[in-house]
Amino acid sequence: MFHIIRNENVRRVVPPIIAGILWQEMAFLSGVMPEIEDGYALVTNPGFAPVMFTFGIGCVAAAFLLKNYNGERGKRMKWLFYVIYPLHLAVLALVALVLGLINLSVLGL
Repeated sequence: MFHIIRNENVRRVVPPIIAGILWQEMAFLSGVMPEIEDGYALVTNPGFAPVMFTFGIGCVAAAFLLKNYNGERGKRMKWLFYVIYPLHLAVLALVALVLGLINLSVLGL
């Protein structure tokens, strides 16, 4: 769709919104459809519904960010992201550890 749509403003917004709608639809269908034995576990497994719902929200958020992109390079904050990314992963691992979702062996300790 990014290649087919020629209008730049439409090209930035429409494909992510359509992808978000499709993810939302799959999330809905996974919650209401019965389990099918022919290998469609991703679409029909109710456990994947929250994940697909989150992907749909992310697609729509991406459309908002792409719509507001002005074509200019942003501030140079490379080292800030080199610090934030591993730090937020450590915080998520700590939260999962405290909630009992993982144990220390998963972290290699």
